[in-house]
Amino acid sequence: MMRLFLLAMAMSPALAQVYAPSAGVQAPRPTGLGIVTSYPPPDLPPGEPDKYGAGAKIPQYGAWHYYEQKPIPDQTISAPNLRPTLDPNTPPGEREYTMDVEYRAASPDGFLRRMSVINGQFPGPIIEGVQGDTMIIHVNNHLDDPTSIHWHGIHQNRTQYMDGVPGFTQCSIPPGGSYTYRFHLGWEKGTYWYHAHFGNTMADGLIGALIVHAPDDPLNDSCDDDQMLYVADHWGDDSETIVHAAKSPKGYRGCAPVDVPDSVIINGVGQVDCSMVQRGVPCNTDVPPYEVRAAPGKRVRLRVLHHGSHSLIYLSIDGHKLTVIEADDLAVQPFEVNELVIAPGQRYSIVVEMNQASHGAGYWIRARAGTGCYNDKWRVEGAGILRYFDEMGSEEGLARPETSMWPGLPDMGEPGCRDMDDIGYPLIPLIPIDPPQTADESFAFTSSFGEFHDPETGGKFAGWGFNNVSYTNYINDPLLKMVEDGRDIDPSRIATATFTGYVADIVVNQLDGAPHPFHLHGRPTFIVARGRGTINSTEGVEMNLVNPTRRDTFVIGPKSWVIIRLPLDNPGVWGFHCHIGWHLSVGKMAAIVVKPDLVRTIDQPEDWAALCQGDPGFIGPGRRSYIPPQGR
Repeated sequence: MMRLFLLAMAMSPALAQVYAPSAGVQAPRPTGLGIVTSYPPPDLPPGEPDKYGAGAKIPQYGAWHYYEQKPIPDQTISAPNLRPTLDPNTPPGEREYTMDVEYRAASPDGFLRRMSVINGQFPGPIIEGVQGDTMIIHVNNHLDDPTSIHWHGIHQNRTQYMDGVPGFTQCSIPPGGSYTYRFHLGWEKGTYWYHAHFGNTMADGLIGALIVHAPDDPLNDSCDDDQMLYVADHWGDDSETIVHAAKSPKGYRGCAPVDVPDSVIINGVGQVDCSMVQRGVPCNTDVPPYEVRAAPGKRVRLRVLHHGSHSLIYLSIDGHKLTVIEADDLAVQPFEVNELVIAPGQRYSIVVEMNQASHGAGYWIRARAGTGCYNDKWRVEGAGILRYFDEMGSEEGLARPETSMWPGLPDMGEPGCRDMDDIGYPLIPLIPIDPPQTADESFAFTSSFGEFHDPETGGKFAGWGFNNVSYTNYINDPLLKMVEDGRDIDPSRIATATFTGYVADIVVNQLDGAPHPFHLHGRPTFIVARGRGTINSTEGVEMNLVNPTRRDTFVIGPKSWVIIRLPLDNPGVWGFHCHIGWHLSVGKMAAIVVKPDLVRTIDQPEDWAALCQGDPGFIGPGRRSYIPPQGR
């Protein structure tokens, strides 16, 4: 699809090479950090002091377009600790945290904007627990809009009310309101995360890691040093602005799909070319890359977490093999790669051997956005540094790397626009578990882009959905409450699969010509088959029923399908959705209802109903940009 706008961001000239050949001719891929484009950079527009935002030239409108930014707060963000610290042998008990959700000024890639953060930090603080803990997490909402926090990958067995999804499992936490999440860590161990689930406000900074330790975790002895490595695509505009524009006839920057980011950030830090940003906008081209520091001779575990909103990210470290040991929360048989492909919502743990140099040496960490998967000629890349650093060594003379990218890395398009286990790297669980050998129920979802019915206006709109239904989010009348009350879920509101048996096979057909990551709430699932094209049933399909990979977030490649086998052992109303935040925020979500009769036997928390005081007929951020404050 021809791109209808020109990306107005690049990397710092100190870190990047920007290629601008004649229009219509694909440029060579860069050997250093940077972007590749088939267009010359546009002329700078005249300054518009009353506007403040990331600009983009929209050819069909013949002018630059800007989106007004929110007021910049006085307080700025602070950097969090990025190393898990909890001893896996800590006895389980109650573990209590407080989250203050608030606005802060930040310029992750050099472009100043308002962000929504937790406890003043971006990324948010690491939440840690041990298997067997009861987590008690108080969330105080200091924003002007509602919010909620989803605990991504946590099973929420018999605590479905704590899953943190407005319109599904709760009503939103109103501005000025508070809510306490309480849940048990029973089966979990490994790398999880948390993020806002209101609109796409996670893109504004409401994210962080959730690490569950266990004495019997087979990965406990995998490293000498344990660190987080957050990666994400990033935009200068806030999420509400982008979603509102994407739903408009003109689209965001002239394009309905929101796919090309302004930058890629690593641990909250990226680089943007300020010469391509509107004049008069506060911007700093020379943001230093984030440095991952580890001692020579050590094995460092990097828990890679993709908290972005669209692009696959291709991660590599010059001169260093990446040994993959964990996919989402699943310990896998180790294997080496030069480059890791990770999608929004996914986590991988990689081990890097610090055996190439001595104190002070640096190697580029490269995080390439997979824009080639969307037929876009722009290339956007983030930069970090792997620094050999002895704690007793000196800070002096630490130069930027002069290293080269691994030779022969594939371009960021097909066939690489797929999950790791779909491009030749089987994610074999380290602890074998076979799925149930038969399923007693089945259902098929078809995911697509197209025209959908708008229940509010009666008209049509372009968007995403499942089975020709785009999710309409009645944020004050959660689906869980409907099931609890014995009410039927309106089929025009959301595509729904209801299961009452023991095991279900779910077919997911993905009709788009680009990859999409899908996340299943409630529990990880067995991925038993993949293929190209479409299928209508599981009949005759060869399945892997011997220790297949298990994930909560998986990618379905362009025009492809997946079959997942789901044990029906966790009653609830669970979300199943695309984890491209821009697609989710305009309706790409389905519901999986597991054993509704048992759902009604689970006790509702005392403070849960207090959140649901707003108009039950109000349509929330599924397709609406303005959400009025809710009373208590």
